[in-house]
Amino acid sequence: DDVQSRVRTISTLSVLLQGPFDTGNAILGSQNLVDLMIQMAGSCDPLQERIAVEAIVLSASKKDKAAGILSLGSEILKDLYQSANEQIKVIALVGLSKIASSKGTDSAANLVTEGSCQTLSRACCKFLTTSPNFEIRRWSADGLAYLSLDADVKEELVDNILAIKSLFNLCQCEDAHVLYSITTIFVNLTNTYDTKKADKEMADLATYAKQHVPKEHPKDDTESYEERRRKLVDAGIISVLVQLCKHKSDNCREQVAR
Repeated sequence: DDVQSRVRTISTLSVLLQGPFDTGNAILGSQNLVDLMIQMAGSCDPLQERIAVEAIVLSASKKDKAAGILSLGSEILKDLYQSANEQIKVIALVGLSKIASSKGTDSAANLVTEGSCQTLSRACCKFLTTSPNFEIRRWSADGLAYLSLDADVKEELVDNILAIKSLFNLCQCEDAHVLYSITTIFVNLTNTYDTKKADKEMADLATYAKQHVPKEHPKDDTESYEERRRKLVDAGIISVLVQLCKHKSDNCREQVAR
């Protein structure tokens, strides 16, 4: 019940979830720390809230875990998004972005209310373009990395030159986590991620069995993503990608290559 011990425990967990996440996830599951994180997030103590909300967001790194953890913490995240503390507010925004984007590129999955991804994306862009604080802007980019799987967000973001230029400026940092988020946004905007074409027979069988069948968004067709690519080239992405090639992170360089 000691606050300092809680803060140290959850801070350590956050560090593990950013590197050896298998270890972090094992500890998270075995020690039942999700309840503690949610309890801390609702404590009205800014320090406990910030530590806990960061751990909640980081623990939802994979889709299967994101659904469970974020569904438990979604109400807390909504409350913390109203916080007067910008750091807490933006991290809660990333958590809400993870919930909204967990449908991936499937336009048939209606996990959130219509337009929610776009609403969250606009909030991320506002932080990204107006905050002088690097940490606030890096979390904003993290949120956009998830939200930019949504085709409506892609179309809106690629026309937001101020946000695109802000992402280009963030590329000057050396933080591999930040650069991975930004290059993920570029991969999503250009539709250069791996896509698995659904087998027609399996899709027909799923429809007959009244199972969910993923659908591609109309704005993810060839004409749409080629136009987005053209806009990014016009905005100056080529020189940014060339600069990013020099980074030591293999993950970032793979994204750049795409």
